[in-house]
Amino acid sequence: MSTTPSSDTNAQDAQPVYDVFLSHHSNDKPHVEALAVRLQNEETLQPFLDKWHLIAGDPWQEALEEALDQSRTCAVFLGPSGLGAWENEEMRSALDERVRNRSFRVIPVLLPGANPQDNKTLPRFLRRLTWVDFRDGLDDVEAFRSLVAGIRGVARGSGITGIPPKTRRISNLPFPRNDYFTGRENILTNLHTGFSSGQKVQALSGLGGVGKTQTALEYAYRYEENYQFQFWVKAHTSESLGADYVSIAALLSLPEKDAQDQSIAIAAVKRWLDSHNDWLLIVDNADDLAIVRPFLPLRKTGDVLLTTRAHNSKPIAAMQSIEKMEVREGALFLLSRLGEIEMGGSLESASTELRSQAESITKELDGLPLALDQAAAFIEERPSSLGEYLKLYQTARGALLQRRGSLADHDPVTVTFSLAFGKVAEASPAAADLLRVCAFLEADAIPEEIFAKGAGELGESIGSAMTNPLGLGDAIAEACR
Repeated sequence: MSTTPSSDTNAQDAQPVYDVFLSHHSNDKPHVEALAVRLQNEETLQPFLDKWHLIAGDPWQEALEEALDQSRTCAVFLGPSGLGAWENEEMRSALDERVRNRSFRVIPVLLPGANPQDNKTLPRFLRRLTWVDFRDGLDDVEAFRSLVAGIRGVARGSGITGIPPKTRRISNLPFPRNDYFTGRENILTNLHTGFSSGQKVQALSGLGGVGKTQTALEYAYRYEENYQFQFWVKAHTSESLGADYVSIAALLSLPEKDAQDQSIAIAAVKRWLDSHNDWLLIVDNADDLAIVRPFLPLRKTGDVLLTTRAHNSKPIAAMQSIEKMEVREGALFLLSRLGEIEMGGSLESASTELRSQAESITKELDGLPLALDQAAAFIEERPSSLGEYLKLYQTARGALLQRRGSLADHDPVTVTFSLAFGKVAEASPAAADLLRVCAFLEADAIPEEIFAKGAGELGESIGSAMTNPLGLGDAIAEACR
């Protein structure tokens, strides 16, 4: 967030780094931190707050004195507990700075519950200054205006006509909102409830093509008013994650954005996330959670949403599973996508024949949203009818699943599953053979005894895995992952 002058630089000649040093009693830290966040997010001011900037292991007294020397102003907070012991030391340093530099201002601030009449707790020079009064609450507009004016060194009527609205939203969402997004209401509500109740890292888990990315995108647009910053990164590899973090550094105009060493920009973005709130970070395709973990911020100041095929994200994130669409839900999506039903309309508004055909296609495609979207694109671009597509699919499903619409922003079903299968085969030949065998079987309740007792007939990889007591379980786990 800031740079420290070199040791051979005279502190009083160094360019100030912080707009305001926040001196406070430790009991008042929640109130002070809330105001610090507002100063950053709404006013783009740079406050120094010990909780944000002190480094573990450094001599904290010297670090505080140095930070005070690097600040343009000092705000001294008085809360119900009075002034802290170290707060008095900070004020003495601030008074010395004021003597050396007449433009340096000390701004006394009353917090909710403060008693400024208790003269025993107040140094004499503070009593003579104009106070900023938040005793009516931290959301007091006039008090915040006064604090900002004091930090900037302007009169209340000079250049500050009211609390400016939040700075413009910053976002790098890669896709527009999907006008045809259908269903998933419980999942979206649960995500919002989870974030609001403190579950700051959550994951959407499911098969490829089941709609994880679209659900994450819908969440971002539906609740965009809750966030000033929305970031989207791709987690296919650590390289893609690193590149996207560098892009975020540029988006935020961080000083480290042009660093030759990519790790410097990545660390800067993590520090920024740790010291700000009102942000949403979506980590898409986080299938390998071990790759993702080092990129996540340490402090839970914002919301993190992963999309992953991983069967278990609990070590990192609370997990919500996304399943295939139910028949009626899939039919509603398909008919809305084709314009047979008005957006927001009900399935019953379509004719019985169209409903029946859409439900049949949903069953054939097993409720997979990716496949349903692909079917709609084919019907639109041919053009053809639902009935014609259904007949064609029953005779040439392989060819149809390889096609995607010319305007599609996703891979076709066959590519999606081929890539996933390739990852399985690379990680475990036994898991790949396991899937090959299962492809010939009815999907529900395949007994493990087939592999335990028939290993000798199912190829070398499965046979070799069965010689290890954990082999079959490992292969199943890899296939599920």
